[in-house]
Amino acid sequence: MENIIEINKLDKKYGKSDLALDSFSITVKKGDIYGFVGENGAGKTTLIRILTGMAFPTAYEKAEMFGIDLRTSAATELIRISALIESPALYRNLNAYSNMLVRCKLLGYGKERIKAILDRLNLPTSDKDGKKARSYSLGMKQRLAIALALLPEADLYLLDEPINALDPEGILLVRNIISELRLNGKTILISSHILGELSKIATCYGFIHRGKMLEQIDANTINSKLLKNTAFSLSGTQAVIDSMRNAGITNCELRGNDLVFYGNLSLSSVIHVLDNIGVEVYGVNTSSPDLESYYFDLVRKNAGGAM
Repeated sequence: MENIIEINKLDKKYGKSDLALDSFSITVKKGDIYGFVGENGAGKTTLIRILTGMAFPTAYEKAEMFGIDLRTSAATELIRISALIESPALYRNLNAYSNMLVRCKLLGYGKERIKAILDRLNLPTSDKDGKKARSYSLGMKQRLAIALALLPEADLYLLDEPINALDPEGILLVRNIISELRLNGKTILISSHILGELSKIATCYGFIHRGKMLEQIDANTINSKLLKNTAFSLSGTQAVIDSMRNAGITNCELRGNDLVFYGNLSLSSVIHVLDNIGVEVYGVNTSSPDLESYYFDLVRKNAGGAM
């Protein structure tokens, strides 16, 4: 599968010491809906700004978009990208149609798709509509910002918190639109704090914390880890995994001194294996993790247990 974005060991500094991205790596493949997860200030928007040529990396080992070095692609391939970055930039004294028309004229797009896009997002489609953007609710402003991002028929969509301020109907609309973009061969990178919603559409994830990529993982793998899990606190871990594998038990991994099972397990079989190798069980804990808890576990692991 073709890599649309391929970055390895990229640094971005603001000033002399403020490292917004630190030896940062990311790979986004064609057709991905890439869920980009991290706290405020983690570096998500900085990456999107670099990809759109609004900021420049300080240093990198490799940084390509569409197979072309960022120093070139940020200029030559910009026509293949559409982005929604931070707060929507709207003409407050214009209605929805006129905002879209101005964008078309500025960027050289045809106006044929304006009404269809506005209608899809349940926004006024008439060029005579008297309601100006300044009187829109936060949700309507966000819908219009998304409509503006959908104007170009791009290959890559970079959406920074696209469902902020949207009501449930708006969130469902945007989810369906993003899924359709993928079906049409487009690639979408989405940063979002609403992880429950992100988990409904993302095909893969990148977890960033303080400018560092903690992990990239596909949706199938992470969903298998988000099954109900059972953690056995053990007296020791030597030969535990190999013994489980030899007994045909494969849905487990070690986390420190804990042996964690995902999904269903045969308690008697597990205890039998542990007893055979002389490992005692100090405690058992069950949980049903979600994407949020998975992210915080990653952060704790990479911080040596501290948060």
